[in-house]
Order: sequence, then structure tokens, then C-alpha cells
Amino acid sequence: MADVEMKDAKSKVDAKDDVATSQLSPVSEIKSNVTLIERAVSTLEPRFTIRVLRSLTALRKRLDDKALCDAISEVYPQGKQVLAFRRFSVLIDCRF
Repeated sequence: MADVEMKDAKSKVDAKDDVATSQLSPVSEIKSNVTLIERAVSTLEPRFTIRVLRSLTALRKRLDDKALCDAISEVYPQGKQVLAFRRFSVLIDCRF
């Protein structure tokens, strides 16, 4: 019998590593979730909201104070940031 190379086993492991490294940062994921929620409100489509709700569990595990502060700064306009920080002040300690 001839020897058989095991290239497929390594390529599967490499593929899993590529998927793990291609995850979005928490800030960009929050921004994309905000976009999906805006689309759900404007089109009255529940599937966009469901997509956001499904991603929240994984996002909460990776979220920290700095990421939430950065996301608020990028999502809200300059005048509305103060109101957003006040609303989330119970959850985070953010200096702006």
C-alpha cells in the first residue's frame, strides 16, 4: 500500500483559525448591529432584529468599557453623545 498524505486535516485546522481571526471587533460589530436595527425599523422587517439578537450573546462576552465608549462615540452624532453617555453611565465609566 502506498502512503497517503494528510493534507486535508491540516487545511481544516487552518480554515478554523481563519474563521476565528476574521471576527469583527466589538466596535465594528456594534456599528453593524445599529445599521441592522435602523434597517429593521425603516422596512418593518423582523429578520434584521432577529439577526442582531442572535449576535448579542457572543458580543457581550467580548465587550468591555473601552469598546462600548468607542462605539457610542462613533455611532452617535457629536451633540447626542453626551445623552448616550449619561444613559449608559450605569454600565460604564466613560470619560469624554
